[in-house]
Amino acid sequence: MKNKHLFIRVGFALSGLRYAIGREKSLRFQLIAAIAASVLLVVLQPALYWWAIVIIVIAMVLAAEIFNTAIEGICDFIQPENDERIKNIKDVAAGAVLVTSLGAVVVACLLLLDLFVN
Repeated sequence: MKNKHLFIRVGFALSGLRYAIGREKSLRFQLIAAIAASVLLVVLQPALYWWAIVIIVIAMVLAAEIFNTAIEGICDFIQPENDERIKNIKDVAAGAVLVTSLGAVVVACLLLLDLFVN
């Protein structure tokens, strides 16, 4: 991929996204949640800084889910059989998704608190 034209590299990245979306149900769920959050931003019209925070959090959750998909794919390729070490690696990657998702929930609660209490 190195030294390829920008459009070719973007094509590789889009191909990876299509693969991840097609393979992972949890990524599709996260995408639906991201769309719902974006619709809520349009409906609720919070301050601009909330838009930035929510968009960054959405990107973080989606990126964590995509990294998790890549890590699981590497693990399955390296060790197709059940292996406790591979299980632990996958669990840690899934834990990262959980942490970012919980952070997103906290941001959503703070946004709603800011809009409806203040």
